[in-house]
Amino acid sequence: MIKKLTEQYISCFNNKDIQGVGCLLSEGFILEDPVVKQVIGKANALNAIKSIFDSNEKLQFEAKNIFVDGAISIIEFSLILNEHVLSGADIVEWDPDGKMINLRAYLDIPK
Repeated sequence: MIKKLTEQYISCFNNKDIQGVGCLLSEGFILEDPVVKQVIGKANALNAIKSIFDSNEKLQFEAKNIFVDGAISIIEFSLILNEHVLSGADIVEWDPDGKMINLRAYLDIPK
């Protein structure tokens, strides 16, 4: 189940489907990444994600690997934002209802 939910998240993000992403987030969702630092709450996280969608004409989120251990999934990914290519990993914690509790993004930012 967790792998399927993770694949659904990847698909929604890759297709800039903000409603689809929203359906997967718990109300108390916490987003942490090197750019936005920490965003608390579903509505705030959706605003941050929507700004990523809106500010990048070209967006491609590709999972290289998905690892699952209990209620945790790890997505090893490649992300294209316009002309920037990033790689990294997302660590996602899921609740028993299939909603994301938190997502911690780690990026390999080229120098």
